[in-house]
Amino acid sequence: MGHQQSSFYTPESTRALLEESIEHVVLFNRPLVTLEPTTTLLETIKTFRIKNISCAPVVRSNTDFVLTDVVDIATFLSNAYAQLGRSTFEEHLKDIISVPCEDLADFSSRNPTITLPATSTVHTVLKTLQQHRATRLILLSNQTIHHIVTQSSLVEFALLNLDRLHLRPDASLLDLGFVGTTPVFACGENKVVLEVLKEMRERGVTAVPVVNSGMVMSGMMTVRHIKTLNSNNVQDLFLTVRELLKKNSATYITGTWTMSLRDLLRVMVVNTFHHLFFVNEGGKPTNVITLGDVLDFLFSMQIE
Repeated sequence: MGHQQSSFYTPESTRALLEESIEHVVLFNRPLVTLEPTTTLLETIKTFRIKNISCAPVVRSNTDFVLTDVVDIATFLSNAYAQLGRSTFEEHLKDIISVPCEDLADFSSRNPTITLPATSTVHTVLKTLQQHRATRLILLSNQTIHHIVTQSSLVEFALLNLDRLHLRPDASLLDLGFVGTTPVFACGENKVVLEVLKEMRERGVTAVPVVNSGMVMSGMMTVRHIKTLNSNNVQDLFLTVRELLKKNSATYITGTWTMSLRDLLRVMVVNTFHHLFFVNEGGKPTNVITLGDVLDFLFSMQIE
């Protein structure tokens, strides 16, 4: 299709999509998973891994709940590591991984639980996420949990409706002027995993490119890598990033400026990448496009 313009796009078609019910977004979501308040950190990680999710509500009662996710877990672990130091952290590791998940959610002031009625429009959800700089929220029906909406589910919705959302969905990112964020914070592949999680927390990012001594990208570390932890390998937190990625056969994809907007969304949805890093001719990471960047690019003008 090249740079052919979409015959389905009009400003009105975008506005009509935004006024659709958010039910059209959660329609393709996985079944809702909930956590008991006493579920431990390690049990929460296991649930996330088995159910292939990254967040879930901790339900205290039908009307009392709080969201927790992998960012909360990474924040808690890295904060404890920074405060205790390696030797004390390692000494109390069994207690740390046994912390109840409701404490994780309450601990993370950066990740508040936001709620909206299940009857909300796509526009309302996007605007609320933007205002709170949030990545997920809970939909309520009769004051009880109906479902969760995440940036991932919204980007999937955008991919399914891309021809109605953008005039040139098959134009290259370069032609569209969509270059994401620069500069990019990178981590050395010989850094300890907990040290990297600490730096990510301090910089407010959830993924970083991993580089070798020549600053050439050799992998990608995200907070979702902690979902590989279990009772037998929790010591992996003390591995180097290179060792952890090799042990888990972690793969990554880099973007190119010649790829189309549609290709970008496909990579993010099909390969479940929340970040796509771009490198220069020498292999050094220079830019990143996130799920939030995609939503801003497609919808920011319409939700101001």
